[in-house]
Amino acid sequence: MKNKLRDKIKQDMIDLQNRMDKLNRWDESGYTDKPCIEHSWVLGIHATPTDSMDKLELRYGCPKCGMTMIRYFEVQGETLLDQWADYREGGEEE
Repeated sequence: MKNKLRDKIKQDMIDLQNRMDKLNRWDESGYTDKPCIEHSWVLGIHATPTDSMDKLELRYGCPKCGMTMIRYFEVQGETLLDQWADYREGGEEE
């Protein structure tokens, strides 16, 4: 019984510390206290695949308020380009 109570209190302390860390990151972020009415979306680094190969998502972040927007896209088709064809065996030489 004592060990269960001790473990619960330890977990509560860990959870509280995690919340405090997140609050500190929020304080240091410089984000506004309220979400923007009109966001200044900045595109993330690259498209992220979803569970399906035919769907992608792009993440945008607002540097003013810290909100994130995710846009989902379906792949309609694909094109393969070989910029190195000239150097491959059987390719054109200059």
